[in-house]
Formats: sequence, C-alpha cells, structure tokens
Amino acid sequence: RAGERMTIRERLYRRVEMTPSGCLLWRGARAGKRYGVIRVGSILDGTRRMEYVHRLAVLLAGGSIPDGYEVDHLCKIPLCINLEHLEVVTPRENNLRSDSPAAHHAVKTHCAHGHLYDLLNTYVRRDNGARMCRACDRNKKRCRAT
Repeated sequence: RAGERMTIRERLYRRVEMTPSGCLLWRGARAGKRYGVIRVGSILDGTRRMEYVHRLAVLLAGGSIPDGYEVDHLCKIPLCINLEHLEVVTPRENNLRSDSPAAHHAVKTHCAHGHLYDLLNTYVRRDNGARMCRACDRNKKRCRAT
C-alpha cells in the first residue's frame, strides 16, 4: 500500500506463516534467537520500543497481560503467535510447564536418597530457593563430625 501507513495489526500479521500444525510463525526480527519482536510506538512522543510479538498478539485480540504475568506458548514454539496456542499465566506456571531443570526438580517428590519432600523433611535455601532434604543434611553433618 504505497503512501499509506499500515496498522500495527497489519504489520504483525504480514510477517506470519501458517504451519501444518496450526502455528502462526513470526518471520520478522527476533530478540536473540528465540522470540519475535516488532517495533511499536512513535519517536515523536517517546513511546518507540520493541515489543514481543506473542504478547502483542494477545493485546491486539483484546486480551490483557497483568503486571507480573507472562504469555506461555502451549505449542512450545516461541515464534508462534496463534492465539489458540498462547495463554497468560504466572511466571511459576510458565516455568513448571517448561522443560527447564527447575521444572524437573519442582515435580520431584523425593530427594536423590529417597527421602520424602514434605513439610517436616524439607527446607528452602534462602540464597537460591532450592529445596533441601533435612534427613540428608543431618546425615552430612554426622559424617563431618566423625
């Protein structure tokens, strides 16, 4: 459209490609190698910035992303902006759904030595938030004392 300015929605969806799985993949600029970004706002009023395309897709569809919340890719494809594949969740929920080491550890019910992670046998380290086994900690201290 020569001479006409495109809306942000038009700019967003002109760079999208549909896959057989139903993902709408962003084919524009990226932040790092994972997430798609697009420039929004105006230089004139100081609102010019980069915005993640998956967040923008939710907002353009009339959704909201409360402070402290994130947009999770249910399809696990960071470049997807299909609204059916996106869900606004807490960072904790997003992390637990991921394939990260923290997510793997969070679902463990027992320590490496088979002790149950429960209220009595578990404490959380202040420095890194890791769950620790009290029984293993007692055993380590006994071994050091001898």
